[in-house]
Amino acid sequence: MAPTYKLTYFDVKALAEPIRLLFHYKNVPFEDVRVAREDWPNLKPQMPWNVMPVLEEDGKQLSQSLTIFRYLGNKFNMAGSDEFQTAKCNEYIDAMVDVRTEVTKLFREEDETKKAELKKNLKETVLPKAWKKFDDILKDNGTGVLVGKDVTYADIYIGFMTEWLSAFLEFTEIQNYTNLLAHQKKILGLPGIKEWIEKRPVTQF
Repeated sequence: MAPTYKLTYFDVKALAEPIRLLFHYKNVPFEDVRVAREDWPNLKPQMPWNVMPVLEEDGKQLSQSLTIFRYLGNKFNMAGSDEFQTAKCNEYIDAMVDVRTEVTKLFREEDETKKAELKKNLKETVLPKAWKKFDDILKDNGTGVLVGKDVTYADIYIGFMTEWLSAFLEFTEIQNYTNLLAHQKKILGLPGIKEWIEKRPVTQF
């Protein structure tokens, strides 16, 4: 019997959306539980590390977004063809997490002047450097995906994050990175993912 899945997170894309994309791409049913902000304080003590997202598989809980994402990527046979390819997938995901970490500083900064400086640095330095690197990786691999010849969980993660972060920062210059843009369109247009994007709840983040 196939396992039953429940994914619990806020009603935003953010950390849970790559996980949702995996489920939809592999056509694996799951319960998409979205927690209202006002309900979080009461629910928080029930979470393994007092954070979300949390995945339940047949009632067993798994926490931490990237742990969940990598677990499912491996389980769904999307981690490359050998251990080295799996390591490269994780390298690219971790590199993107570094970019995401820089972006999250905007949410924590309350001073508007400093926030403007952070955003300027992100748009003029951080994103161009990272997007150029991923663009070169895709060009060198020459298959339209990041690792090997098949879509991996790294493709799902980078495809989502390049679109999400570029939109959030209004970074239209992604058009200059043709390999990366083609990759983004390829991944977000995959069966299951395309249909989900068309019908998913509209959220700010």
